Amino acid sequence: MPAIKINQTINPVKLTSPEPNVYVYDMGQLYGGWIKLKVKGPKGTQVTIKYSDRIFDGSGLIDKRRHAKGDQTDYYILKGDEEGEYYEPRFTYHPVRYIQIEGYPGEPTVKDVEGRVVYSAIDIYGDFNCSNPLLNQIHKNVVWTFTNGLFGIPLDCLD
Repeated sequence: MPAIKINQTINPVKLTSPEPNVYVYDMGQLYGGWIKLKVKGPKGTQVTIKYSDRIFDGSGLIDKRRHAKGDQTDYYILKGDEEGEYYEPRFTYHPVRYIQIEGYPGEPTVKDVEGRVVYSAIDIYGDFNCSNPLLNQIHKNVVWTFTNGLFGIPLDCLD
């Protein structure tokens, strides 16, 4: 099998703050991968990054009931670089649609997060496009579903 690699980078479509010092990014698309976080703050500051495929309607916080053990959470401790720094995990992947960030020093913006879409480095030779928008959307959904579960060997889910 081809190696797993970053195949696409996507930007958040929305950023909310449902509670003080809690920030939730909507990536606009469910994918397998992680985020690249830009951050600047004091040395030793811990930033918590929680990943999920859904949020609670009432609170706007991510819904972690399917991941109650915290296995879809990254922790980053800042080096305190005066120029700022980036956190990007390399040996993991998560089901990502929503990202909840806690402990961020200051107030993040949508430009501080990039989504890293990760799957096996396969060549997708064909494409499909027609005059029917519904069929085009169905094809797009099939490609996303296929690549979301292709991590060395095909997976049946991202959980």
